[in-house]
Amino acid sequence: MSTLPPLPPGWSEHTGPDGTPYYFHRVSNTSTYTRPVLPGASSAAPPKPVKDKPKSKRPVPGTEWLRVETVQGNVFWTHTGRKASVWSVPEEIKELVDRLDAEGWEERGEIERVKAEAQELKRKLSEEQEQDEQKHKQNKKARVDDDSDEEKKPLPRPKKLKPEEAAAQALGVDKTTDKVNLSVEEAKALFMTLLQEKQINPLLPWDTSLPQFIHDPRYALLPSQNARKEVFDEYCKEQIRKQKEEKAKNGPAPKLTPEESFTALLERTCTSTRTSYTEWRRTVKKERAFLDFGRSERERENKFRAWLKVLGERKRRDKERAEKDFFDLLRQFDVNGELEWKDAKRTPGLADDPRYDAVGSSSLREELYNTFVKTVQRERAGEDAAPDEETRRKAKQERAERERAAKVRAQQEKVEADLGRARKVVGVEEAEAAFGSLLTDAVRDVTTFDAALPQLQTDPRFAQSAAVLNPHQQKTLFDAHVGRIRERHLKTLHDLFGAHAPRLDDPYPEGRVERSVPVERLRFTPSDVHAEFTRWSRQRLTTARADFETMLRENSFVEFWGRARKLGGEGAVKDKDADEDDVVGEGEEGGGTADLKALARGVGIEEVEKVLKGDKRYIVFDHVPEERERWVREYLERMAAPKLSVHVPEH
Repeated sequence: MSTLPPLPPGWSEHTGPDGTPYYFHRVSNTSTYTRPVLPGASSAAPPKPVKDKPKSKRPVPGTEWLRVETVQGNVFWTHTGRKASVWSVPEEIKELVDRLDAEGWEERGEIERVKAEAQELKRKLSEEQEQDEQKHKQNKKARVDDDSDEEKKPLPRPKKLKPEEAAAQALGVDKTTDKVNLSVEEAKALFMTLLQEKQINPLLPWDTSLPQFIHDPRYALLPSQNARKEVFDEYCKEQIRKQKEEKAKNGPAPKLTPEESFTALLERTCTSTRTSYTEWRRTVKKERAFLDFGRSERERENKFRAWLKVLGERKRRDKERAEKDFFDLLRQFDVNGELEWKDAKRTPGLADDPRYDAVGSSSLREELYNTFVKTVQRERAGEDAAPDEETRRKAKQERAERERAAKVRAQQEKVEADLGRARKVVGVEEAEAAFGSLLTDAVRDVTTFDAALPQLQTDPRFAQSAAVLNPHQQKTLFDAHVGRIRERHLKTLHDLFGAHAPRLDDPYPEGRVERSVPVERLRFTPSDVHAEFTRWSRQRLTTARADFETMLRENSFVEFWGRARKLGGEGAVKDKDADEDDVVGEGEEGGGTADLKALARGVGIEEVEKVLKGDKRYIVFDHVPEERERWVREYLERMAAPKLSVHVPEH
């Protein structure tokens, strides 16, 4: 059992009326509840930390912040709306807190608290005085010498010290001024020592690590919060650097192949031959070693079954070795067969041997002991250890029967497993059908799974499907069902948009669709309806533009004359009986030539628009005729020249 270190010179320990120990320094005439230690000394058995609890809460006027003071005198700030707490004064209320401090709101609360404590102390002192008077009347004794009187003189009660004063007393410093006489470097060194003693995690931020060391007196030695954060950052950098050096010194871990990682995962997580693949997969399905191995689930399962065989063989060897060692242990301690196991196991030193604990259970030890007793009795009776021919034949026959029974049992287990998987597939399909019919009957509006769950649980079909489907599968089916309902209501809402805004340039129909049935079923707000109309209009415009391009490709007039405009040279179609020098012009009887490219040039945008103006896909863009004409021109420019056929005359 560890003991506390001795007190520094000038300090003495006393016990208050409530039984709490405190410490008194005669030179400075001060008291404290914190046990002072010698400089450089540390307590071998630090006291267990007392759980701090809120003592008082004071709201900051006009804000959602509360100033909370704990029973140990610590102060922190909490925000009731965001449910967040910080140790330092938040920036958003810092000016307000400073102004309230200047007005004396904290002093008023402190004065009230001190008055309450003074009244309670006065009451306790009056009770103690009455008890002392009664004792004085009952026991009249002679006074002791002056030295004893001085020792029995009541000491001043400890007063609450500031963190700086408590730190000075804990370090054995003579507190004759308001500040601790330490240099900045010494204060930083002490604060660094504090962080090292507390073993602060260097990867955690300042606010998270602060509660671990804020109650230590050494925390208040530095003059400002920024100075403490600088030392904290230096500590974190140094610790991270040491971790990196240690990691580099040990060297990188050898990289394992996916198969080796999978085998290591099996050795770590599968330690029983009774574990099924389904149960094991459920526990390790998110492990990287599980996901990286194998191209299919069957390959992983085969590896798992092979491991079960290896594990079973390993356990069998361990069991045989443990039994053999147990027999050797009994022979070593000369345990005879005349005693029962309950008496034999009390042999001195027997239970302390590791070979005794290697046997798994007490019942197995007793069974092995009985076998050992029979062996000893046979040896004493002079029986031959080697069996005769009949015994060997019977043993061989029994072994063959056991092997045949094991094969039959394995085949039966395989057939039952196949039937179980088939029944499971059929059961899942039936459960999905039952759960789907339940959703069709009970869920007809867009909602969430958690909101609809109480209603679904009242139906017997939910319990029937829950026996096969897990909550994730049920939620997947629910989301698919709600998605179909949402798509149906959105289609109805889009049809309503089309009825109130038939043209592409029609604005949003304000006040016409906000109270419609699909909007109520979809639980849309007016802003949601407006956003959905914007998306629908954008999609409708994209579809109309694609239909316009399709119309141009399908129109034979545009296709023929647009490609004819791309003919190179003189695109003429000549009559073979006409003289090349005789150019009469167009006409069937004239037998002349017709320049197709010249004719195509005569077909302008006006002729094309006259052909297209009756198509709905062309009419929908009447509000942007310039854009529509530009699209037609761009399409004609993109068209290529036609591929002409060459006919060779017959001779």
